[in-house]
Amino acid sequence: MKIYRSIPRHRTGRPLVLTIGVFDGVHRGHQAILRQVVRRARGIGGSAAAITFDRHPLQLVAPELAPPLLCTLEQKQACLSQAGLDLLFLLPFNRAMAGMAADRFIEEILVRRLGVAELVAGYDFAFGRQGLGSLGLLKQAARKHGFKLHVAKPLQMDGAPVSSTRVREAVLSGEMKDAARLLGRPYAFCGKVVHGEARGRLLGYPTANLRPDQGLLPRDGVWGGQARVLGDRKGPWLPFIADLGVRPTFGPGAERRLELHLLQGRPRLYGKSLEVRFLRWLRGEKRFADVQLLVAQVRRDELQYLDWIKGHLRRI
Repeated sequence: MKIYRSIPRHRTGRPLVLTIGVFDGVHRGHQAILRQVVRRARGIGGSAAAITFDRHPLQLVAPELAPPLLCTLEQKQACLSQAGLDLLFLLPFNRAMAGMAADRFIEEILVRRLGVAELVAGYDFAFGRQGLGSLGLLKQAARKHGFKLHVAKPLQMDGAPVSSTRVREAVLSGEMKDAARLLGRPYAFCGKVVHGEARGRLLGYPTANLRPDQGLLPRDGVWGGQARVLGDRKGPWLPFIADLGVRPTFGPGAERRLELHLLQGRPRLYGKSLEVRFLRWLRGEKRFADVQLLVAQVRRDELQYLDWIKGHLRRI
């Protein structure tokens, strides 16, 4: 997949079949649209392409309303590439883009500079300044400029359309199995490994402290999951148990943290970003009377998770 960081001045060659969206999470609904783009592009001997942005538009125009993201930019690029796209136009969402009128976006970018042959839009697609560009406007433009418009039907699961909002709700409530069904893969959080208080190492359970690269974490508690270095697609997924929360045994007022204890290997991780899959919620946070009781419980958590993954890991 070739990535453009701006719209090229000249057309890219083969007829272009295009879709446009934020694609936060690249969930099953997004994937259905992308499959349609690829199928139609192959049918006309063209290029399958998507336009997306380097941030969620609300992060610029209404930061207080911007949702926590389901994936980093790097994760999104990887998912779009795996969908079979030939071209990705990864555009900066800045004031100029936010202020561009919908009709100007169509005529200047879609028609004049890209020469789009076919456009696949989601059923709830809106674009342009203040989101005033509608499917009705696109239909008029398609007739005027001679490109084909296809409106994708919503992908339904459990009686409702698959959406990024539904995925966020599942993650926040800790329903990771539901989130995985909606995404078509386990939800993966990203964070950078930073230095902590080294308390876990002193207790015999060294941990990697993660600083979030994105804002969406599940409910607090002890989790079992898998982690690997972000971007290392050939690297192994290493099992872990993690404490997400404020560690009440060590006193009140602690900040919320995510600490991972890897169950296999001790790779050097400081300064690296990890991709983290939360697979099984083991228990809620609890205050222990002393650290010996805490260590004993951590050992039980580890054995419980190792026993669980024997029968489940191959299905993930």
